[in-house]
Amino acid sequence: MNIPFKKYNFLVFLFILNFYPVAHAEFEMNQEFNLYLSKREINQKNLSQHDNTPLYSQLGWVASNIRYSSEGQFNLELRPEIRYLRDEGINFATNDPAHFRIKPFKRYLPLEWRLHEGHQNESYLSLEKAKISFQNNNFESYIGRKAVSLGTLRIFPIWNKFSKISPLSFAAPQIVTTQDGGGLRYQLDDKMFQFIAVIDDNEAKNAYLSEFVLYSDTLETHLLIGKWWEANAAGLAFTKDFGGMNVKGEALYIPSGKNLNNKILQAGFGSEYAFTETLSAFFEYFYESNGNSEKKDYKISLLDRFSFLQNKSYVFTQGLWKATPTLNISQGFLININDKSTLILSKAEYSFSESTDFTLALSTPTGSIGSEFSTKTFNFPGDRSLGSPTLLSLSMKVFF
Repeated sequence: MNIPFKKYNFLVFLFILNFYPVAHAEFEMNQEFNLYLSKREINQKNLSQHDNTPLYSQLGWVASNIRYSSEGQFNLELRPEIRYLRDEGINFATNDPAHFRIKPFKRYLPLEWRLHEGHQNESYLSLEKAKISFQNNNFESYIGRKAVSLGTLRIFPIWNKFSKISPLSFAAPQIVTTQDGGGLRYQLDDKMFQFIAVIDDNEAKNAYLSEFVLYSDTLETHLLIGKWWEANAAGLAFTKDFGGMNVKGEALYIPSGKNLNNKILQAGFGSEYAFTETLSAFFEYFYESNGNSEKKDYKISLLDRFSFLQNKSYVFTQGLWKATPTLNISQGFLININDKSTLILSKAEYSFSESTDFTLALSTPTGSIGSEFSTKTFNFPGDRSLGSPTLLSLSMKVFF
């Protein structure tokens, strides 16, 4: 493998500069093990080489979270992660609905290595965090690889397009992606400013974002502005407490950009309220000006890279019940307001011990033919069709 050394220069240089003269430092390391067993119903007809029987996946990954801290408040953080997948869809074509891979996507620093690839199984080693940072009471800076997470919403993360998890993958393995780049953060009393640069191997995926946050006793306000994927972007977000209710809002406006046909406005708000110590409810609403308003306009590929789902407006509502001190049960509904289709999302989480958790999750589409959350969203000539998958998974997470 021929890797240009210049991509590692800044990491090597900063490591030598910051850690070589340090006589005393702290070393921390903890392990994480994840195992997912899942069943996928690929709701399609005559579009896949798969024989329409359920697909069963076995996915596991183990990671070491390593932190090396100097007395001078310099930190080196690493997360080597080994992933293993066994699934029939590994060797299917990428445009096959049954296709499923865990290969890490290409980023600026080539820190991913394939360990094994067989007929129905594969494994990879990836450095999912490789970050050098400096921090004190008011200031923090970093360079390297980390997860970039922005905004306030949870189900419709309008700002968090880098490491977001789609609602459609509710019952699928939740692998958080990380990005290469750098950032600065400065906080003074009730004000915070940060600048984040996400650098990709493909320059069209670069982003340069500035965020200003103002904190008060009950209101937290976020302002965002920058260059995002060759487009200009500005955003506003807030979170506020009303008694026992937490209310959040988030908006992103993209007035112009390369390969964008129209101006884009995405906005959402949500709330969470605890009725009792064991019963609570969660709600979020999402609107996208660039979404489709008619089912006939749906396409397998979304309109642009900023698009979230197919349509213009959605509601997510969820009830959460703490059945026992160790068992949490939740029932959610992701609703496409325009075509009335619904994705039913059920989850049970059991805490076996302080270091071991089990999760059982199910997502099921229930819409009519042609709607977004349906077993037959798209109908093609030749008696062919494709819809949202049905997913059932059992997962285990262990820390040690």
